[in-house]
Amino acid sequence: MHRRAGKVLCKGKVKAVLAAVRKARSSADVAETGEAGRTVSEREGASVASSETLYVRHLTLRTVPADDFLAGLSHEYGFALPITSIGEERLGQEMGLAAPRAEALDEGSVSRGMAGSVHALQRKTAEQLLRVYPLGLRFAGKNLDPLVCWRAGAQHVALNLGQHPDLAAQLHYALFEDTGGYVRKPEEMVDGRGWPPRRESLRRVTIELLSLHGLPKQGEERPSRDGAHGASHGYVPELTGSWRAPAAVESSSTLRLKVSLHAIGGFCSVSTRRQPRQVETEHVTSSAGEHGGLSPRFGETVHLLAAEPHETILRVAVLESDEENASVDAEEVAFDTVVLGRMRPGYRTLHLRSRRGTRIEMCHLFVHISHGNEPHKWPSASELREEVETRRSEAAGLRKEISQLRRGGVWRQGSFVGI
Repeated sequence: MHRRAGKVLCKGKVKAVLAAVRKARSSADVAETGEAGRTVSEREGASVASSETLYVRHLTLRTVPADDFLAGLSHEYGFALPITSIGEERLGQEMGLAAPRAEALDEGSVSRGMAGSVHALQRKTAEQLLRVYPLGLRFAGKNLDPLVCWRAGAQHVALNLGQHPDLAAQLHYALFEDTGGYVRKPEEMVDGRGWPPRRESLRRVTIELLSLHGLPKQGEERPSRDGAHGASHGYVPELTGSWRAPAAVESSSTLRLKVSLHAIGGFCSVSTRRQPRQVETEHVTSSAGEHGGLSPRFGETVHLLAAEPHETILRVAVLESDEENASVDAEEVAFDTVVLGRMRPGYRTLHLRSRRGTRIEMCHLFVHISHGNEPHKWPSASELREEVETRRSEAAGLRKEISQLRRGGVWRQGSFVGI
């Protein structure tokens, strides 16, 4: 903060901070008069450095109660960067949801009133920080759905990452991977227009699922400890596992791939057709590769459509089922998550993770990726509801007109008379 800018970072209730800064500036000005041997720039630099030291020492995140935050009264506290903590249940109520789940915020199910509540929260979070914590009844440590919180504009979501990663943790790691811990919000969420808007075109990412390589056999573990956080694996080895040989006897099994999209907001769809007949966010491959080979092939293509690709997360999971017990549900043995908008075209590999969330050594899914655009032809549920209401009002008007004509005696047995 430069002195000549004439701006103050903190104001209002933090008068002690301002008084200390003014005192430091006045004392610096007095010292300037007795130091004729120093240049003007040197004296000004010393004063600015003294002020900046006080700012760094005194500037902290100040808390605003949730009620005042929701009522739009945060500005009365005069804090430069206030933060508010709110529970997931209260957040759901403010967003017009019975339960804060991402499915309730799909583009096809958000009503106009609900969208207004979400946009109001987005405008509030554009000016201050919001931290969402889970419901106190989550005794088992199960995480809340972060997609709803991110949709509202929350900057902090309290997640339990000290366990085997559930879906919420997987989405968290995918969104913030290789970002330095910060992800830019969409422009419409920051400038007050409301996000997500209606898009006329959709981003299409076509993935050809080619082959799977290096999947561990039954009982085998090959955790990869490379990367920026590789050294941390040694401190909590039970969370990452250790190398283990496969079982001596291995039963035959088949593999399938499950491809799903998880959007913070906006339309998304997964289908084997470029123009799907119905909107689905999950697809399981119909062709199963044989697990007996080293590189099972799938040879199936899926088309992923997303209105907001940089806010949509792709999840690919490997499902294994026993051929002898085909009726038993398939077990998920590996997965990977990635932001759809960050996928580059061409031949690529997805480095898969085990159920512990650790990368598997030499285990990759070989794919081919191509990009394109498709027109957005699918109306949202809000648009369909508006159309239904319009038709209902028109039908009510016609019924009223027919009733008036009957009372006037000009309508008999489905025909007009005397006209």
